[in-house]
Amino acid sequence: MEALVESVLRTFSARNMKITSSSPSPRLGRRPERGKFRSTCWKKWSKMAAARDQFRRVAERYAKSRAHSDKRFLSRIVAFAQPRKGERVLDVATGPGFVGVEFAKKGVEVVGTDITMEMLTHAKELRRRNSAMMELVLAEASRQPFRGETFDIAVSRLAFHHMKEPAKAVESMTSLVKPGGRIVVADLVVSEDDGVADFHNRFERFRDPSHVRTLKLTEWKTIFRGLGLRLEQVGLSKVRLEVVEWARRAGFPEDRIRELVYMLETAPLKAKRSLSAFHRNGLMFFLNTRAILVGTKRRQPPVRRPFARTRRMIKK
Repeated sequence: MEALVESVLRTFSARNMKITSSSPSPRLGRRPERGKFRSTCWKKWSKMAAARDQFRRVAERYAKSRAHSDKRFLSRIVAFAQPRKGERVLDVATGPGFVGVEFAKKGVEVVGTDITMEMLTHAKELRRRNSAMMELVLAEASRQPFRGETFDIAVSRLAFHHMKEPAKAVESMTSLVKPGGRIVVADLVVSEDDGVADFHNRFERFRDPSHVRTLKLTEWKTIFRGLGLRLEQVGLSKVRLEVVEWARRAGFPEDRIRELVYMLETAPLKAKRSLSAFHRNGLMFFLNTRAILVGTKRRQPPVRRPFARTRRMIKK
């Protein structure tokens, strides 16, 4: 497995490959230089920094979260990807490593990447407990330090709604899989209704400032088509969430949880219906929709050289 990582890394030193508290991620922690695009770079950097700080704080909660270790959802992702023994799998934004370990159980070689050392520390522990063959690398989703067309499958789960430019991350994943390889995206999706989608994203963002935007299913399909991926499968499922536990998992302040509950209670009727919000035993619940999309990277047709056959027939 170590040989796999060494073979696919493009510019990644042995020092940075080691998962230790002193190993910085390449270009992840630097503040952007002054220059022509300073404003744009600063916004991107600050968003990434917010996400990184958030996940550092909640890494332990995520590692213990039932929602993130949901075996049924993990099994569906693996089943949709259809891994074959001996294939190479890249798990982008692996977090505590649940997805990568589930793939490793199928006899594939797995490399998991994440932007926080804290998440990778929990992934390392999960790997140890499961005796999984999985390497861990510190890297940003849209800037993976691997050679192109190295992996057979690239997968990412429940990470894209934290990204400012999710399409770029999928583009990066696409460049890293071989022709005929699979791209597997598993993330939340919002209603196709603009008003409901807007409320849902504001609700998510109030609970977790690192939340950027959850996409509609049609937007995901557009991204896949735009990258030339052949959409093979789409699966939808619901997950029931209790607001107080959901808030605590993100480290939401205890003294403000009531505000979060009130926001859902007073939501527009259309939004409450879309989220199937309800009370039970004094608690507030709602349903989030999760999607799994699988796309295949098209094989490039052979380049045809005009008149090549005719030239071979001509005597010199």
